[in-house]
Amino acid sequence: MFDKRRLARLVAVLGFCLAACLATSGRAAAQTPASAYCSPPYLINWPTAAPVWSLCWAPPNASDGINGSGLEIYQAFYRGHRVFWEASLPVLNVKYDPGGCGGSTNSYRDWQNQLSAFEANNVISPGYAEPTVPPKTVLDHPGVDAGTFSGVAVERRTDRLILTTQMAAGWYRYIQKWTFVKNGVILPQFGFTGIQNWCLTKPHEHHAYWRFDFDIDAFPNNVVDVAKLPHNINPAGVWSPIVTETKTARSTPISTRYWRARNKGSGRGYTIRDGAADGIANAWAVADRWDLLYHPNELDDGGATAGPTGNAIHIDKYLNGENVNGQDIVVWYRAGYRHTSPLVPQVVGPVLYPFGPW
Repeated sequence: MFDKRRLARLVAVLGFCLAACLATSGRAAAQTPASAYCSPPYLINWPTAAPVWSLCWAPPNASDGINGSGLEIYQAFYRGHRVFWEASLPVLNVKYDPGGCGGSTNSYRDWQNQLSAFEANNVISPGYAEPTVPPKTVLDHPGVDAGTFSGVAVERRTDRLILTTQMAAGWYRYIQKWTFVKNGVILPQFGFTGIQNWCLTKPHEHHAYWRFDFDIDAFPNNVVDVAKLPHNINPAGVWSPIVTETKTARSTPISTRYWRARNKGSGRGYTIRDGAADGIANAWAVADRWDLLYHPNELDDGGATAGPTGNAIHIDKYLNGENVNGQDIVVWYRAGYRHTSPLVPQVVGPVLYPFGPW
């Protein structure tokens, strides 16, 4: 299959290699890795003096996918080694209890490409701020919109880099954050809340689905390992590679199972720890994790379909037994929360820990 995205990768990589060679010979300024793919303000090198993180970002209103993909991170490098080709949130839905809200299906398929204003100072340019104090979203005052900034706020703290945005889908307000810590830890976070509406008084569940296109070091030769353990996240000899595409639900308690993505050659990788509030998928949520082979036409699930489960996620159709051991891998991760009290905010998401010789 001809893949324009892979061709773009090759062109960008060749361009970066040329720039790096020129820099080595003294004929060009040295570049950080992500600079081959984007320019400021969408390029971030942090800390400025000696970057450990180099990455590109795209705001929700410029994101990929049939319903948008929220605040996208792409070409993310830690200490000069690629972690993600792209990391996004292409599927977001809501399921109400019977008789609640949402018409005949009691459900909604929401969108992740509509910006919603929040509070952030030090606006550098339209849609981009570098706040000197933490931004405030509807999570800080549930039920009420406030602020005039729409876009992405980037906090360059001493120990971490935080990107924040707020989105709207009807009466819902969705807050997305990406935190990149100096020690390599990554926190993808998603918050569920809303403004006053009678539907919010009805019990319902939110489900957010991240898509992590891991290209650790490079897109070939990656694999996902799984381990079932009591407490230790990385003991020797207990990890087993996932050989073919699969989906799983979390165990109870969720802290007894771990996943990691790694490059089989370099030994660098990331352990994926389930968030304590992320819950366990029910039948409508389908699953909590999918480990898939990369395909350029699988950036989302194709959107909602007809029928009682039409607003549920539809990526099981991509499970066709392909080999994912030493390949170009994609991990989908679900987190959800059940609202039984109106306007109670909740933040979910995994924690990603680096391991190996970064």
